[in-house]
Amino acid sequence: MVRSFILGLLSTALFIASSGASAASVKSMMRHAGGITDEGRAYEVHVVVCSDGVQVPITYWKGQKQWCLGEVSSEQCSKKKISTAIKACKTR
Repeated sequence: MVRSFILGLLSTALFIASSGASAASVKSMMRHAGGITDEGRAYEVHVVVCSDGVQVPITYWKGQKQWCLGEVSSEQCSKKKISTAIKACKTR
């Protein structure tokens, strides 16, 4: 009984530690580059720096006013920069 209790505590502690490690938050954001695609769409690439040190690019599409995950990407978009940045740190 004591052994199963200790194993239960250890597995709970491992779960909490592993889930906390993957929940990086936004530390900073900076403009990296910009340009116009071959189709004539203006964009800016920004870099999100997460609390775990990982840098993730996000793209702002000027005409559509959308922020999307990835460099010159139009997938997983949001109207708000901070929403996309938070998603970038959580889903990288």
